[in-house]
Amino acid sequence: MRTSSALRFAGQLMLGAVIGKAFGFVREILFAKYLGATAAADSFRGATTAVLVPIAPLQGDLVPSTLVPLFREWASQGRSLRMASSLCLAFGAFATALAALVALFAEVYVDLLFGGFGSDARAMTIAFVQVMALAMPASVLVACLSCVEIGLGRSRMTSIRASVQNVSVLTGIGVMVWTGEVIAIAWAFTAGLVLVALYGLIMLWREGQISPCEARPASGVEAVVVFFRRARPLLIQPLADQGNTLIEKLLASSLAVGTVASLDYARTITETVYYAVSQPVGYVMLGQEKAADLPARVRAISRPLLHLALPASAFTITFATDITALVFGRGAFRAEAIAFTASAMQGIGLGLWATTLGWILVRMLNAQHRNGTAAKVLACAYAANMLTNLATARWLGAFGLGLGEAVRGLVLLAGTAHALGYADLLARLIAQAAPVTLFLATAGFLLRTEFADPLPRLLAGSVLYGGVLLLWLPLCVPEAGQLARGLLRRLAVLLRRRQPPAGSECEAAATKPS
Repeated sequence: MRTSSALRFAGQLMLGAVIGKAFGFVREILFAKYLGATAAADSFRGATTAVLVPIAPLQGDLVPSTLVPLFREWASQGRSLRMASSLCLAFGAFATALAALVALFAEVYVDLLFGGFGSDARAMTIAFVQVMALAMPASVLVACLSCVEIGLGRSRMTSIRASVQNVSVLTGIGVMVWTGEVIAIAWAFTAGLVLVALYGLIMLWREGQISPCEARPASGVEAVVVFFRRARPLLIQPLADQGNTLIEKLLASSLAVGTVASLDYARTITETVYYAVSQPVGYVMLGQEKAADLPARVRAISRPLLHLALPASAFTITFATDITALVFGRGAFRAEAIAFTASAMQGIGLGLWATTLGWILVRMLNAQHRNGTAAKVLACAYAANMLTNLATARWLGAFGLGLGEAVRGLVLLAGTAHALGYADLLARLIAQAAPVTLFLATAGFLLRTEFADPLPRLLAGSVLYGGVLLLWLPLCVPEAGQLARGLLRRLAVLLRRRQPPAGSECEAAATKPS
């Protein structure tokens, strides 16, 4: 992928992520207002986990890491239409069978996953699972079709998926408020995924990239076998991810009511960095061939990212309570929910900077065709997360569960840096970003004592952090200075183009017929 195309593709993904997260913020704000950190909120979050766990190997990072290169290989052989169509049909049929089992045995399944739920939360979770299981085939199909688009250098489904889902859930919240039926949110969740799947299928079918008529059983078997042969080194990632999720939800369900929901509220804010930065940049890295200038590429990405992500993590930790109160603190979201969510956010924030960069470096390993190494690093990261949760959740509560995620990010960054052979380089870059981070963290904590209300504190903190970084980055991060100068030059060129040449209006008037 050429540099200009890669930048344009990354920009499209980032724009879609930002729009999706904007809708996500609105969704979570309304969710917090009307449900707060209650048993109903825990039930919806638990049901979401329950329907995604069985299809984990066909979701997440495993699918693009495997299917995007595989689709390009099929395209070079002139058989991408039949193979991709057969693979999508096979995975869709498998997901449909799983959905039927989940809906049929929902009671046993919920008891297995969330044994700590009370009777009300249990009954609501079972009802949610039976409805949301209908979305499982659509979710798998969306993942596969999105990879076909990425393989073609497009990002329509990847860009709109989050937005459509969030708007659907917003609609469900509106129906719930109007009718009083909480189950409306589950139906809306399902409808959003089905709409995205239908949109992607229709668009790719019209363009001749996917056609159910071209699917063949033999091609489906071949495609599935090749997919899992290629994905075998990476299978440990979704299995470790879902194992970690199950342990986390089981521990959270045994703590205070609202802990499950509080963790997701915290991630609504902290995961913005992943979806807006790590995922788009990682997809660009995945689409590029092996690079001879890998050290320069690692440095060019890591230095500005660390100088932004480390202070951002410090800001998240320092102002977690204020952010939570300002974003969610209304309606049913009371003081206890604010405390739980802020505590989880502080735990996550300790490793947020490492998670942001670590996922990009994982994609660099994938691009270097080192999937086995990437899988080992991810397995170690998730194992560290699980052990931390088991060791700290009982006595640190939501903070301990957030701390587990932070430890996972730290292990992920350390493991990928070591695997790439640039641990010393990253250590130096972290040391360069540490002084401004420590200064901002100290100043932020001192600033908190000067204001009584969350909004003035956040505004003052934002001005402090933004002002210091605007002075620091051009001086200490050459890439930031080059980017700023490039943007200014482009702006100047655009302004010059829009200004008419001197005397043009007079000349036009002179030549105009009387």
